[in-house]
Amino acid sequence: MNTENSESADLKFIPEVTDWTGAVRGMFADRVNSSYTEETIALFDDANRNYTKPALNAETTYSFYNRSSLDEFACLRQMLQRWVDRLPPAKQKDIVGRMRHTGRGSQDKQQSFDGAFLELFLHEFLNGTGGYTVVDPKIDDLTPDFGVTETGPDGTKINYVVEATDINYTRGTSMESNWNEQNALDALDEIESPYYYLWVETAGDLTRTPPKRQLKGMFENLVKNANYDDIRAIADLHGSHHNFMPSATFRYDDWSITGQLMPAAPERRPRKGRFIGLGPSKSGGVQDSGKVKTRLYDKAKHYRNVDNLIIALRADWWLMPISISETLFGSMAIQFAMLEEPAYDGPLPPPRTIQRRDGFWFNSDGPQNQHVIGVVAFHDLYPHCVDRTRAVFYANPYIDKPMPAWTKAVDHAEYDNGEVKIAEGLPPSAFVKDYEPRPEINFY
Repeated sequence: MNTENSESADLKFIPEVTDWTGAVRGMFADRVNSSYTEETIALFDDANRNYTKPALNAETTYSFYNRSSLDEFACLRQMLQRWVDRLPPAKQKDIVGRMRHTGRGSQDKQQSFDGAFLELFLHEFLNGTGGYTVVDPKIDDLTPDFGVTETGPDGTKINYVVEATDINYTRGTSMESNWNEQNALDALDEIESPYYYLWVETAGDLTRTPPKRQLKGMFENLVKNANYDDIRAIADLHGSHHNFMPSATFRYDDWSITGQLMPAAPERRPRKGRFIGLGPSKSGGVQDSGKVKTRLYDKAKHYRNVDNLIIALRADWWLMPISISETLFGSMAIQFAMLEEPAYDGPLPPPRTIQRRDGFWFNSDGPQNQHVIGVVAFHDLYPHCVDRTRAVFYANPYIDKPMPAWTKAVDHAEYDNGEVKIAEGLPPSAFVKDYEPRPEINFY
């Protein structure tokens, strides 16, 4: 790979600047997409593929990518391999080892893939922002994921460190054991239903596989006894999710699954191998921001001696920007005025919104974690739809340090007098130069 040398004095957190993986000059400049070494580690198998159906519920992302014969996924495999090729050899081995797997899928394997892909994507993203990126820099006895030096238009340099973490809603919860549930959903998807989709909701934990014949039989009877014209009339009058729609509930130990039929328009008949149209949703609360704050505190504590730290989050569907804002800046509450003088009969001040002192940036003791200059959250980050990924950067408002230019180029939080607003910016795919959007990819 062609690289440019940089003065090591400008990179105080990196003892020896040797292995630059994103060495290009200029902000947001195109870079040369060359491999790091001639010999690289294969991410996917070199095999004949003949699978053309959608992904199963009980298989990992890697498993589906590795066995699909569709042209779209052949292109996706080639792109991911090029991303791997641009990593240093040691990092290639690490990333490929965490993404690849064989045998039956599991939540641990999926989370390993997700975490490794986040780092792989970050490498491409940071390279695309125009800085000098080093992988796994050594800072005393610590090894964060990335160290970056950005050179501004006036020649000034900004050094910062990026550490990635995957906030997955199933990690550490009872749903982690529910790979059995995914197998049950695959059993339902085997039901042939040319006129209906199924909307699914589950409750409880499935600790063992239910009898397949009983599970399928209940919902096959639901389809068999349904009248399409009657259901279509209900949907036209009340909507597809009305309580009048035919439904069935299968119970097994402490777990249950409820399926409600939804009529399919003639031009949108369910494909073979995909009966479930919506869901599964999980009844009850899924997650709150407590886990996010805990993960941020863990990272901040581990790298407490590292200045200019940016924590990168891969955020699942439940982690909305407003949740991250309250985690960082403080949760919001409604304050009501109380009548303290019985003799007073005048008007009371109206209720107002206040920000509690319980945030990652600021709490009752004052500003916190000042070595963390910002947090960037990547929402809906999946390899097959990088173009739909959204990045939101949250700068620490209690420090006065220069920020990398890309932090203002993507969506970013603007903090003003206790109010957080998200300013619109560029999508992350604008910086990933090697990404080719393919809107026709159908993962499910």
